[in-house]
Amino acid sequence: MKKEKMLKRNIQIGPTCGGRNQFRLGKKKINITVMAALILTIFVFPQICMSDPYDITMGTPHEYDEEKGGRNNIMSPIDDFHYLCLYAGYTGMVVILTVDPDDWSITTETSYQYDEDGDYMGLSRIDTTHYLLTYCGGYEEAYASIFSIDFADWSITTETTIMYDDEFGYYNALSKIDDTHYLGVHNMWDVTGKAGIFTVILDAWSITYGTEYIFEPESGYDFMLSRIDDTHHLCVYPSQGYIYGGRAVVLVVDPNNWTVTTPMAPFSFATDCDAYSFLSRIDDTHFLCTYQGPDSDGWAVILTVNTNDWSISMETPFEYDEELGGEPNLSKIDSTHFLCAYKGEDADGYAVVLTVDPIDWSISKETPFEFDEMRADYPYLCKIDDAHYLCSYEGPGLDGWAVVLNVELPGVGKVEDEIISNIFRLSNFPNPFNPETTINYQLSEDSEVELIIYNIKGQKVKTLVNEVLPAGNHSVIWNGRDSNGNRVSSGIYFYKLQAGDYHKVRKMILLK
Repeated sequence: MKKEKMLKRNIQIGPTCGGRNQFRLGKKKINITVMAALILTIFVFPQICMSDPYDITMGTPHEYDEEKGGRNNIMSPIDDFHYLCLYAGYTGMVVILTVDPDDWSITTETSYQYDEDGDYMGLSRIDTTHYLLTYCGGYEEAYASIFSIDFADWSITTETTIMYDDEFGYYNALSKIDDTHYLGVHNMWDVTGKAGIFTVILDAWSITYGTEYIFEPESGYDFMLSRIDDTHHLCVYPSQGYIYGGRAVVLVVDPNNWTVTTPMAPFSFATDCDAYSFLSRIDDTHFLCTYQGPDSDGWAVILTVNTNDWSISMETPFEYDEELGGEPNLSKIDSTHFLCAYKGEDADGYAVVLTVDPIDWSISKETPFEFDEMRADYPYLCKIDDAHYLCSYEGPGLDGWAVVLNVELPGVGKVEDEIISNIFRLSNFPNPFNPETTINYQLSEDSEVELIIYNIKGQKVKTLVNEVLPAGNHSVIWNGRDSNGNRVSSGIYFYKLQAGDYHKVRKMILLK
């Protein structure tokens, strides 16, 4: 039986504000911060409280590796329907997963072995077709590779691979600085944490690595990075120094010589933090951090970054699962709601919506949803749209599994369901395409329809449809030409369907 536990929580009462933060109403002074809180309490909170919960449902699970997969997996979107997933199977593997927006089913497009020993990966998107990968390879050295994807057949090619640390390379993480520079972290054989800058030479697709900097002198692993701005990145991780705990530090990048420093010592945000932590950005200075905390339960806390001295502080931690909170992962729904997937009771797969209150930075939760009743280790989320999230994990049989989690958005979601009744299933195939693609859409009622192609700059390329159409299925072919009949260049294009008062936009890629 699980032992009873008590978390000591400190309630801090801030100093009374005065001076410029006050204004007079009659003979009384009213604090602006207090007034804002009252307005939100009177007008906003009742609407939140009266709204329906963020209910979660799921699509049909897909087994993308039937032998061994999903361990330490990490994902990145390719386009609206294709997702790159790396994981540690019997070897270092990559799959491209395709999501069908009609029924949210999943298929495996491509399976590719990138290394015989790949594990503990970091992943960052370079451009539409290229990705930077860091990982632990054979004999525990640290490697970096660049992948390229051929949209014609969804094949994957390794452009280049370098050994960037010949001693040790566990627990890699990456954060993009600009189009050619990437911050990377990993730990060493003595469990110290190191950071360095990767430089990607475009077109040649070669990689160089700068001077390493020890940002965690005692112990750090399972690193997670989140970008604050061009030169500052927040890193969270568990530490196993004198005691297990959770730490956070701001890493500062010098663009003059591409070195890394830390303005402040690491900040401890949790004690008895077993392992695993994950970050999601709320705004420029606030970050939601979930972690496997005391008694291996699921915990969450708001970390605040002071941009004056880059110090870190924290709000009151919140326990979102009292049984187990293994390997939590986050995806942002909107400015105050976040989807969290994790390994819960009996090692089953759970998902829960966490709500952040921007007035006092407290955290609350909706009812957790069990998406796998047998097993779900290392869940990783990738956002499809506000209401749909691809979740990859190590599931039953220690195999690789993926499922789409559907979040019913309260209020907005129900209004949208009524408005969206005009349009269903807007998509095009093939995508990417050359020389033409078919755009399919369905109308639930007679509507005045306008379908327009735009380039990546937002300039109108061609109007394909401008007429009243009956309810039902419709399709139109775009041959890759503009309104003057000229062939357009390769690149990203958008098609916007307007039906009555509602519009929807999709992305497509023309390759030549």
